[in-house]
Amino acid sequence: MHSTLTALRLSAILLACVTGLAGCAVSRVSLADHPLAGKVWDVAAERFIEPAEAERRIAAADIALLGETHDNPVHHSIQLRLLRRAVDAGRRPALVMEQIDTEWQEAVDSAQAVRGADATAIAAAGKVSPGWHWREYAELVTLALERRLKVVAANLSRARTRTIAAEGLAALGSGEPERLGLEPGWPAPRRAAMRRLLVEGHCGDDSPVIDKLVDVQRARDAVMADTILKTAADGAVAIIGRGHARADLGVPLYLSGRTNGRAVVSLGMVEVSPQRLSPREYDETAAGTHDLVWFTPRAEREDQCAIFKRARKDG
Repeated sequence: MHSTLTALRLSAILLACVTGLAGCAVSRVSLADHPLAGKVWDVAAERFIEPAEAERRIAAADIALLGETHDNPVHHSIQLRLLRRAVDAGRRPALVMEQIDTEWQEAVDSAQAVRGADATAIAAAGKVSPGWHWREYAELVTLALERRLKVVAANLSRARTRTIAAEGLAALGSGEPERLGLEPGWPAPRRAAMRRLLVEGHCGDDSPVIDKLVDVQRARDAVMADTILKTAADGAVAIIGRGHARADLGVPLYLSGRTNGRAVVSLGMVEVSPQRLSPREYDETAAGTHDLVWFTPRAEREDQCAIFKRARKDG
């Protein structure tokens, strides 16, 4: 058990840095002059569309999944632009946030009910980790508060995550894996695809803990989908990691069959690579992965694999 917990701790360190949860501050971006930066790719149509058309489609969706890289400031500016477009069009979607654990929803509701509540009050009520760089989300939350949109906590709590890692999906409670669509289990090819992504995300470290992380990732996606469905009567704009927004592996899988005809759009905001100049060179543009891919400059950050290796050595 000790080695498993140690491995999970190291995994958390790496994932935290990759998603902006461990003080991996970003001061600037690069590759703004990349030929794909700022362009939007329609995955099904296999063509570029104007950003204004992407805005229109996302604003019209009942459920919009905005898949970000958490420490990229350009992604936050796009999200703000998209939420503003939706509310200016007369929509009143809930702002669903991976950055807040579901256990703090009541506290967030209470904070939001206080006259003059601001983004800082929401962060305090939701016990948001300082490593999320909440200031990057402040304008988004401020817009939600000004327009009286419900702020929704969507993430599986850290305590429940640890329990699932140790005990498996049954730790969600009697009947919950079935209700959430986690059982029966995934086909082997889909599980293998998720496992490959997690190994890549852990710098090629193919340890037994990866299998536990597959269950954790699936549980988080299913809980986020369930939360969205519970709060999407007037629509939802979900601020989640790009991997969670994947239609082939993430939240959309657990929305499928439960939306009662509500339109879902998955947007993947993808950082450009200097070696890849065509949209088809990116995994995120594969059929069935996202509906739309918005290419952006890269956030400049410390080498995440170097952080991971140091953490393993120190641990």
